[in-house]
Amino acid sequence: MRWLTSALAAVVVGLGVASVSAQTRGDGSAGPQQPHPEPRVIIDATSRRGEPALAIQAAARRGFWGKAVGCYRPEVAEDPKLVVDAAFDIEVRGGRIQHAAPRKARGGKRGGKARPSRSANVVACMAKRLVGLPMPEGLRASASVRVRIAPGDGPSATP
Repeated sequence: MRWLTSALAAVVVGLGVASVSAQTRGDGSAGPQQPHPEPRVIIDATSRRGEPALAIQAAARRGFWGKAVGCYRPEVAEDPKLVVDAAFDIEVRGGRIQHAAPRKARGGKRGGKARPSRSANVVACMAKRLVGLPMPEGLRASASVRVRIAPGDGPSATP
């Protein structure tokens, strides 16, 4: 009788493991993959010396996501597939970003008085909102910050 109990316990454990592995997502975590409805924002920083870049990147990721999304939302409402990829040269002094200037985009049309693109509107807004962003105290550096924003996942159709 004892072997029957052990065999039954092994089958139950085996079924439990099979059930959990069936729910495992591609990234190895358990559970069904949830949609990500918010815009996807990636913020990276680089500088001539690596140490300040890590501190700037951490502070920018912590404090700039909401501001970047605030610049992006009005434009993505008009163009749901809008993707923004912008780089800024920044100056950090006194615990804040003192200056932020967007880098010139390569290529594109030159001349003319065309209406600014939706992407350009987002970039201009982000440059204004970067100024004053809190940074680690005592940090004095020049760096580049790259911000990439793309739409989140749309609502998924559930059966």
